[in-house]
Amino acid sequence: MPTLQLPAPADLRPWVLGVRVDVVPSGTLNRFPAMVEGAVVVILDGSVAAAHGPRLDGLRGVLTGPRSQPQVSRTVRRLTAVSALLHPAAVARLAGCSAQHLRDIEIDLADLWGAAWPGALHRIADAHSDFERVALLLATLRRQLSTGGADTRTRALALHRHAALPIHAAASRLGWSPRQVERLFLAELGLGPKQFQRVQRFEQTLLRALQQPVASLAQLAAAGGYSDQAHMSHEFRRLSGQAPRELLLRLQANDPEHWPIVHGWQFASTP
Repeated sequence: MPTLQLPAPADLRPWVLGVRVDVVPSGTLNRFPAMVEGAVVVILDGSVAAAHGPRLDGLRGVLTGPRSQPQVSRTVRRLTAVSALLHPAAVARLAGCSAQHLRDIEIDLADLWGAAWPGALHRIADAHSDFERVALLLATLRRQLSTGGADTRTRALALHRHAALPIHAAASRLGWSPRQVERLFLAELGLGPKQFQRVQRFEQTLLRALQQPVASLAQLAAAGGYSDQAHMSHEFRRLSGQAPRELLLRLQANDPEHWPIVHGWQFASTP
């Protein structure tokens, strides 16, 4: 659960959406829904085991890509981590490869950044305060994000700005063919256009539900652009693992299993 949450500094926006330090007790079940954003997570101490994946032990850092499906893990040993939530277009820039390769997985930063990472990792771990750890992580991201041409950055952000449009409309506005748009979505944002829209719509509807707790499910479905309430319920089950009513009741009760949503893990200044 967060001990520190800060917005990203102006010079790292829009690539970095926010930074935080979390301490998660042993035995906690961690339920993350699908999300278009990525993250850099530095595990300072403790360990966490995914339901279908490797166990992550501190001291290490990972880059996580977009999630097309919910993810469940369990904190094996009390976890302390400093993290940066990333704009969807930042993942490919930090990985140096197609964001599609990071969909639903995490990659050790030592494998991505080579000799530059171990020193940065130990400086973050040896810092005297959470504020200093955050500053060191941001400095590392600043260096890594400085690579890549301006044309690549412009293209990725243009795709994101037009993500809500039907693919043919987006292609027309961007001056590309629909096939180019689909290929670039996978490369720059990690998900195809339709799947990106599905996950982004789910996130926006979930955020709206948290901000407007008196809204009915029918109202949320209409505001979110779903064809009807049944359509929204189907999407919530696919992307969070739970029906909307069940999920929202758990969030309102501050269910510790859903601490990533309750404590705003994925909603740090989401555009």
